[in-house]
Amino acid sequence: MPYFEVKPVDQHLSSLIECFWVSHSASQPISHRILPDGCMDIIYTFPNLSQKIAEPFVAVAPRLIGMMTQPAIVQANPGVDQLGVRFRPGGIFPFVKTPLHLFTNLSEQVDNVNKVLGSAIYEQLIELSTWQERIGKLETHLIQQLSNVSYPVPMGVVIRQIIQERGQLSIKQLSAQTSIGSRQLERNFKHYVGVSPKLLSRIIRFRYITTLLKDTSRDSLMGIAFTNGYTDHAHLTREFQEFSGLQPSAYLLH
Repeated sequence: MPYFEVKPVDQHLSSLIECFWVSHSASQPISHRILPDGCMDIIYTFPNLSQKIAEPFVAVAPRLIGMMTQPAIVQANPGVDQLGVRFRPGGIFPFVKTPLHLFTNLSEQVDNVNKVLGSAIYEQLIELSTWQERIGKLETHLIQQLSNVSYPVPMGVVIRQIIQERGQLSIKQLSAQTSIGSRQLERNFKHYVGVSPKLLSRIIRFRYITTLLKDTSRDSLMGIAFTNGYTDHAHLTREFQEFSGLQPSAYLLH
């Protein structure tokens, strides 16, 4: 299934959004595995721009996909394409202004939290004839929304620390670096990110491990485990299976 990503052009937007992505439909229904990555997405569904299908397109309401803590198997149907906005950890909060733990492992209609980012922009996007136009229109729309939002700076600092250190900082270290008590940090994370700082750290570490496993010659599983904060090979395997539903060896063949 053809897929591509586009980075935001606007600097302020890129601090909140990892990328815009487009997924083109296949000729037949196809299932694929989605893994936790610490992000949240808004997904817009459109009729395929190039394929002619017999069945009329039935509009699908834009969806907000909450932070995932477990794998999901999704099916892509023929005749439809998707445009997504992948928000960095906590990056969607300024746009929805709703405690993000309410969406964890859930899918919600965007209109229920922000109609401007839901049906209002979708009605404009579906009228455009190229993906470049749609992405450009959506980015401009999101930039306009930025003028009316704010994001707690200390939270942004903690999230960046977790990502930069690939999830290997303890809660005590994060608390000390930001002068935020561990209990307050826990409350803030569930509100602004959707999961606890410990769970986000585990997900970020898992995401990094998946990139390492794609180059198995770089190190053994035992070496990867010890250099990335796991107590042993079994610890890595258990955690990898929790987030992917697969053994590391099976993931490499997937």
